[in-house]
Amino acid sequence: MVNGKKQSNCYWLYGIHAVKAAALNPKRVIQRIVTLDDKLLPQALPATSRTLKARVEVVDKGFFQKTFGQNIVHQNIAAWVEPLPALHLEDLCMKATPKQTVAVLDQVTDPHNIGAILRSAAAFNISALVLTHNHSPQQFGTIAKAASGAFELIPLVFVTNLARSMETLKKSGFWCIGMDGTGKQFITDIKGYDKKAIVLGSEGQGMRRLTASHCDIIAKIPTSENFSTLNVSTAAAITFYEANK
Repeated sequence: MVNGKKQSNCYWLYGIHAVKAAALNPKRVIQRIVTLDDKLLPQALPATSRTLKARVEVVDKGFFQKTFGQNIVHQNIAAWVEPLPALHLEDLCMKATPKQTVAVLDQVTDPHNIGAILRSAAAFNISALVLTHNHSPQQFGTIAKAASGAFELIPLVFVTNLARSMETLKKSGFWCIGMDGTGKQFITDIKGYDKKAIVLGSEGQGMRRLTASHCDIIAKIPTSENFSTLNVSTAAAITFYEANK
């Protein structure tokens, strides 16, 4: 099994930050930890972390090469983990606070981008990422590595129908703000909405037409007239910062 893909529901998390964050997360069940050097364990398993029941093994380079291949930066440590308890959209809406922001991802498929979006979400108080079961990456190891610990902090809420889920959010008091270069308003000018769902489109095509039609507002980021194209994770960071003001 390669790159953190699911196998019997469990998957690999790799890298010191990802393993450390998992060890500190009381909701995360770790079955096994493998490393090339037990001297890495104090970094990945801090003394303040909970008592772990995981089996800890020192393995050889062949194990890591066979499991992860040549191109994965695993930092010589990995954890075989169970998925976190699922958060359903209905529960998210039921537990929503009077002032809360969530992010909605419309077919964002690059796991590195999702990891970077999670980092920004954790930094700017975004409470969850809503994304579809289909057209969303399942390489959780890659996502967690790119998220640098935020994978354990921000829940992923998987839904079947994004447009229907946006309507559910709206019925719960969220304003759906879609981000697109064609927007008539700047995100910096949108004020006064306590419950917001920030909708971000895919890396290449942006929001789908149906997704955009379910947004209450279409906004854009003020950029240079000479160059206005931003990576989705960069756009997310800017938008989350503005939404958190």
